Formats: sequence, C-alpha cells, structure tokens
Amino acid sequence: MKREKKLYYSVSAKDGIIPLTTNNLNKSFPGKHTFHHFPDAQFRSNVELSLLDRFKKKFKVNYLLETTLFVNATGAP
Repeated sequence: MKREKKLYYSVSAKDGIIPLTTNNLNKSFPGKHTFHHFPDAQFRSNVELSLLDRFKKKFKVNYLLETTLFVNATGAP
C-alpha cells in the first residue's frame, strides 16, 4: 500500500483550511490568471506542491504565487 501525503492551506487567517491541490489553488485566486497556468506546468502532482526551494528558503508554490502576483500587479512580462 502506497501512502500519499495530504497537505492543507488557508488563503488568510479568516478563511477555512482546504486541501492543497492545483484545482483548489486556482479556485482560491480566481482573478490571478497568470498564476493559474503555472502550477499545472511546474508540478506533476499535488504532492509536489509542497516542494521546498532550498535556495530561496520557501515553498516553491509560495514563490510561484508571489512572483505571479507581482506580474499581475505591475503588468511586467
């Protein structure tokens, strides 16, 4: 039997805790169209959403969200 790690997140302290999946991330940030394309392209499975970028010292999905939010806010390519 293979075990799969289940991870959860919350968008803010006021929001509920939900499973960390690419589908839920897209639902959590409906207006962030730039962000929507990246999780599917960067991660082969929902478990990979928890990968840590040791150089940046943060989760890769967090860095991806921060980067795409900056792009949406500034209009930078």
